[in-house]
Amino acid sequence: MLLTQDMDFADVRRFAPGSHHGLVLIRVKEPDLIHLRERIREVFGSEPVEEWAGCFVAVGSHKVRVIRPQ
Repeated sequence: MLLTQDMDFADVRRFAPGSHHGLVLIRVKEPDLIHLRERIREVFGSEPVEEWAGCFVAVGSHKVRVIRPQ
């Protein structure tokens, strides 16, 4: 699974769910290392990340959106 802030990976037509091992795009209001680390720990501690294989996941400051392979 790839964790990234690179918006190029947000194109689900190019990186369709199921065509990769999993992409997690992290977009937080304050993208400094402290806030990124805090949000990643929060999400990986509370969400069913083991079910994200092959999915596109957008993680925001307050929301998580999962697009699963069809």
